[in-house]
Amino acid sequence: MGRLTGKYSKANPPPSGRGFSNVNMDELEPLLESMRRIADKRNVSVSSIALNYVICKGIIYLKTYIEQSSH
Repeated sequence: MGRLTGKYSKANPPPSGRGFSNVNMDELEPLLESMRRIADKRNVSVSSIALNYVICKGIIYLKTYIEQSSH
């Protein structure tokens, strides 16, 4: 899960060692708070707000992980 999904915050930062960008959660908190207000007003998740934004901007980034079986 990414930083803009609402799972993480300044009070609950992502665990160290994860593949996240080096953007400090303190810097993202104002954006996340705005996204939380919008999500609450519309009764949707914060991740829905983030996804809607990128779709409307024509930017879709999908990272696919393929797990190979050891057969």
